[in-house]
Amino acid sequence: MENSKKENFIHQYKSQIAHATLPRRLAEDYSISSIIKDTADKKVYLLKDQHNQSFILKCCSAMYANALQQEYDFLTHHTNMDCFPGAITFFEESDVCFLLRDYIKGPLLGEHSEHLYARYTHFRDFENALLPYMMECCQIISILHHEKPPIIHRDIKPENFVWEESSQTLVLIDIDAGRQFTPSKTRDTVFTGTYGNAAPEQFGFGQSDIRTDVYGLGKTFLSLLSGNESSPESDTDIPGLSADLATILQKATSFKPEDRYTTVLQFQKALLKLQIQRNQKNDKPRSGFGRSLTLLFAGIVLGFGIGSGIGVMVAQKSFQTASTTSVNTQQDESALPVSETDTIKFSEPDTCVSQKDDKPSLAEKAGVETFDAYKYQDQIDTIIVAAYQNDAKSVTSNLESLISQLYEEPELTRNPPEDYSTYDVLPKGYWILSGMDAVRLRLVYRDSILKKNIGSYKDYDAQLLHMIRHCLYGTNGSDTSNLYQYAHSTPDKRNNYYEFCLSDLLDNVQCVLDQRDNFTCPQEADSQ
Repeated sequence: MENSKKENFIHQYKSQIAHATLPRRLAEDYSISSIIKDTADKKVYLLKDQHNQSFILKCCSAMYANALQQEYDFLTHHTNMDCFPGAITFFEESDVCFLLRDYIKGPLLGEHSEHLYARYTHFRDFENALLPYMMECCQIISILHHEKPPIIHRDIKPENFVWEESSQTLVLIDIDAGRQFTPSKTRDTVFTGTYGNAAPEQFGFGQSDIRTDVYGLGKTFLSLLSGNESSPESDTDIPGLSADLATILQKATSFKPEDRYTTVLQFQKALLKLQIQRNQKNDKPRSGFGRSLTLLFAGIVLGFGIGSGIGVMVAQKSFQTASTTSVNTQQDESALPVSETDTIKFSEPDTCVSQKDDKPSLAEKAGVETFDAYKYQDQIDTIIVAAYQNDAKSVTSNLESLISQLYEEPELTRNPPEDYSTYDVLPKGYWILSGMDAVRLRLVYRDSILKKNIGSYKDYDAQLLHMIRHCLYGTNGSDTSNLYQYAHSTPDKRNNYYEFCLSDLLDNVQCVLDQRDNFTCPQEADSQ
């Protein structure tokens, strides 16, 4: 009997494929390999081309044309980011819209988390292994939020992320439920999302905004931790779930948006703080999962970018090398639209294990936040290696990701120095700055030109590669750049040049953008 049912299902499925048709402009070069989804309003096919390469074709009725067009435009604009599939084409034919994109090979995030769960006998170890993936999901979604206007995904779930094993990167494969944030709207007019993961405001309680995706991420992480991908736990009552992680996830999935984290980056920082605290308690590294998966931003995005580039999305650096990092998650780092007034301040749960002394230090009185510049070192190393290998795409994507992340560092952007681009000559004492002050100057230069151009760096990949290679090859003697010194130093001496190497990288990007705008940077007084 069972064999009969199986044969009947296979027969019906083959018949369904045989009767499915492709639009004229695709039919000659592609064939339908399988049907992934088939509903009245949406169909998703796996296609094969004449070289047996796989692609995904989305077909939607005209009522969803805007959403599919938005997805195509976004993917086209972020082709340099490994965390999104590449877009091939978008068109409409006979009142049906079509989006053809690359196929991403690998297990879904839920399946990958199951493999992690099977690998660890203690639930705490599973939590620690899953934390980097949680943070990477936050980083990817923040790229959408840094669009202008921000894109709210509204359907975040494990099935929408694929773990691409070849690049060791998470890829967001579906954003067609996203909508652009509109400050004048008070509520969503149509429900779009997955029941169980959808935030209350998606059911008519208000307009979805950035905090809607905070909720979706929180529910996604709960489903990964519970092992129930299709029906996430309604609360954090998961056997073995630690109290500190439960507190973070409870805040992220609060019914009221004002009780959640203001941005996904704030959510990500709470997770990062938890991981750092845990790693500091351990004497031995945890099998490589104390990696910093800080995306290259898209974003780079943060700041827009978050980055962008998230081009090599995974910086494989143990968090155990990071210094004690104090993450102030009470600050809204990205200044993104959260509500119509955007004036509410949010308080964080107390996830800190230590108590502060009654008397603050002078640094605390000054409002200084701990900043570990060395957490970006793997990304900088990746950029330099890519430059030596003439890989312009990797150089550009990683630069965008890095710069986006730097704009999200409160200690780099608070009390910004004066923008010297308006000077006739360079300001006095310019060349005796500390490495980090030089970085801060680069970030504020020309009204944050580095930030404003996130997303367009790929248009200048050849120039960026040339500028960096000039520093790596074209200097010598007293004119040797910090980039050169850093690249040629032994590991024990490399940190001597690190901060100024970071400044030099930003200076190269700045110069390329200046050349595009025919802008001449001020020179030293004695060189005029």
